[in-house]
Amino acid sequence: MRGAIVQLLERGELVGTKVRDTAVAERLGVSRTPVREALLDLVRTGELVSDHGRGFQVAPLDPADIRELGQMLGALESLALRLSGPCPPDRLDVLERWIADIESARGDALLVLDRNEEWHLALIEGCPNRLLCARLTDLRGATRRYVLAFLRGAGRLGLATGGHRRVLAALRDGAQVAAAAALEEHLVSGTDELAGWLARSAPQALGSSRSSGSR
Repeated sequence: MRGAIVQLLERGELVGTKVRDTAVAERLGVSRTPVREALLDLVRTGELVSDHGRGFQVAPLDPADIRELGQMLGALESLALRLSGPCPPDRLDVLERWIADIESARGDALLVLDRNEEWHLALIEGCPNRLLCARLTDLRGATRRYVLAFLRGAGRLGLATGGHRRVLAALRDGAQVAAAAALEEHLVSGTDELAGWLARSAPQALGSSRSSGSR
């Protein structure tokens, strides 16, 4: 249910910033209760804010928030990579293919995001800490709408993959600690760039994100 609502938000199919559980339930053809639970979960992870009993609103994009999200994501995903142990050759090959897929998805913002997420999931596939992986899922979900706004609002066709390749090169060399450091730098610097863009053009970014998603 949560994923279905996120897809509606990302495609711009929930018009405006107001999100009402009754309207979403009708749109999805389901009862109101699971929709409300999913909306409350999106409040917990930062995509929505509760409007004091009058429904929900899409949370505003905030440069400070995305910087902090990037710091947390960088620290925790690099920890997950260190806990994953040596990366087997078959997973290295999968990571290489996902990088190629990220690059081939240029021009389709949602597809770029999906393929990038698959890369990160494959990267920490060996992490044994389930609670850590669950927190990373929440953090990636919270950052996703920022990256989507960036791709659409800044007119970017895709995501740069230089950081992905540096991480992969370190893993192929058996340098797990260096790979984790490269991963953290990649995530933090990427969200810092996004925050800088957002600080310069927040009103235009929000407008562009909504109009592009509603085509």
